[in-house]
Amino acid sequence: MVLANCRIGERKETSQTLYELEIEAIANQVRQVLPDATDLLASAGRLVKLYEGARGYMLVDAVASRRRNYDTRVVGPNGILTKYRALAPAGSIAELARAPLDGIGLMESEPETLRVLAAKFSELQTHLGASTEEETCLAWGRLPSGDPRVSSFLEVHGIGPALLEYLRMLCGADTIKVDVRVLKNLESLGLPVSELQVSGVYRACQEIAAKAGCTLTELDQLLWNLAF
Repeated sequence: MVLANCRIGERKETSQTLYELEIEAIANQVRQVLPDATDLLASAGRLVKLYEGARGYMLVDAVASRRRNYDTRVVGPNGILTKYRALAPAGSIAELARAPLDGIGLMESEPETLRVLAAKFSELQTHLGASTEEETCLAWGRLPSGDPRVSSFLEVHGIGPALLEYLRMLCGADTIKVDVRVLKNLESLGLPVSELQVSGVYRACQEIAAKAGCTLTELDQLLWNLAF
């Protein structure tokens, strides 16, 4: 995960064994739900296809998902993405760069965030030597998290670590969006999220996924959709 100057929270050395036990216990709980969560696990594999050939919609989804009820205010019948689809039938990033963004429910700064994102992906297409927007997004998703072509997205106003990881996930990266909903479920499972930096939570999720036998993206879908 791309985070500057972030580390695991200030936990005493003597608590390291406790931390390992917490991770093991959470992994066991996750492992127990895997056999009955085949639909959610399958949905993790479909995320990269969700906006295939319509990556402009992907950007609107990601930006609009911040600080809103996703099911109602983003993808619901009167949601931002639904309204945008009616204005931009092609769904491309190129279309997003010029499509009207007023009157669909975005906050004041969000249209500019979307324009900057569209410009960055257009630049990436040239830098990556991709022939289409789809190829560009998939190639970007395959880049390591520390690559400047990934970390530079954190310089875009309105794009924090959680939204960056969500964009990467939609582009095929195996990652997790550490948002409020995921954090709440991790806390319910016993992870001391208040004692960890965001990067520490991310590393904990890596360990949990590895021990539970699932991918990070599968863990994301479990933590986002289930109540543990």
